[in-house]
Parts: sequence; C-alpha cells; structure tokens
Amino acid sequence: MSDPISYKDNAPQEKPFPAELKKWNWGAFLLSWIWGLGNRTYVSLFSLLPLVNIVMPFVLGAKGNEWAWRNKHWDSIEHFKRVQRLWAIWGIGYLGVLVVLGGGIFFLSMEKLSDNEAIKMAVNSVSQNKIIIGKIGSPIKKKGWPSGQLHTVGPNGYMNGSMDVEGPQGTATIYVKAYLEHDEWNVVQLLVNVHKTEESIEIINYAPNSFEIQKFERERKALSKD
Repeated sequence: MSDPISYKDNAPQEKPFPAELKKWNWGAFLLSWIWGLGNRTYVSLFSLLPLVNIVMPFVLGAKGNEWAWRNKHWDSIEHFKRVQRLWAIWGIGYLGVLVVLGGGIFFLSMEKLSDNEAIKMAVNSVSQNKIIIGKIGSPIKKKGWPSGQLHTVGPNGYMNGSMDVEGPQGTATIYVKAYLEHDEWNVVQLLVNVHKTEESIEIINYAPNSFEIQKFERERKALSKD
C-alpha cells in the first residue's frame, strides 16, 4: 500500500533570508520601479502612482534586499551582493545625471534672467537715481543672481523678478515688473528696498488700473496658460 500524499511536504518552501543582507538597498531606493522590474519585485510598480511614489522609494530601500532575494534565483549570497552593488552604482550614476541636468537648467534660466533687457534697464535706472545713490553710494552693480519669472513667446512676454544690487555704502533689492511687446521691453513697476534702512522707494509704479499694468497682467495671464 502506497504512502498517503502529504500536501504539506510538497508545498513550496519559502527561501530563508540571510541575516547579513538585512541592510539598506540603494539601488532599490534610487531606481524604484526600474530596479523592481530587474529584480522581479513588481510591488515596486506602486511607485508610479501619485502620492504613493513619495513613500515607495523608502519602502523599497528598506525591504528591497529581502524581496529581491525571495523573488529571484541567486547562485549565492556573493552573487546577490555583486548584482545589488551594480544596481547601486547605476542608481548613483542616474542621480548624478539628474543633478547635472537640473543644475544646468537652473544655471541657464538664471543666466537668461540675469541677461534680460528689463533687468538691465532696471539696474541702469537704479544706478542713476540720486535718491538710491544717496542711500547705498555709487557705482551700483548687480549682486548675485536674479530670481522670478520670465516667459517670452516670439516678440511678446512678461517678466516679474527681483535682483540684489550693491554700492559702496550698502545693498538693496530691486523689484521689477515688465512686459515685452513687439520685441520691446516696457517696465511698469520698479521698486527698491534699501536693506540698511528698510525703506521702500518707488522709481516706476503705474496705477493698478493704468493701461501699462493692465497690459502686463494680460501678457502674464495669457503666457501662464501655455
């Protein structure tokens, strides 16, 4: 008489997870679902979902080794470590590329804003204003990088930004609003905040219902939708 079949004995056994692999997985953290596809850890696809993608990289970093070990065949612990080390290197390389690209885009945008004709017009106007010269001295020149919004499409556009300037006796921040029409910049607001005295000085400031301000707002709203 044959022995009865034991379903318990024939059931698949869960692969034990080595204690030495209980550590952070940088490849899983940095590459998330890409790493998941390569390691048959399809739960990583949740990182493609909005909001979940904020938490999922940290979950993958913490649980990545265990999931990858159980979901894929490995010749040995050393084989597993070697492959995960490569994933970590690729992840760091990917992060490096993103940082370089992001830095390049930021630098180009700041360079474009700094070289903007409206900013130049504003700095030139401030550097010749007797009241500002009396506050921070002369010559007045740019300090650091400008910040703000610059959007142009063909011959039209708008700029809403600020720029620090300095003179021999102090520093100030200029605030500029301008619109571009037929390739010509028109400054509609130029305010100067003197840092030492905390004074706000108006050099150009059209009334809110003026044609110039309304033109600026139309350009801003139209181009912001693009």
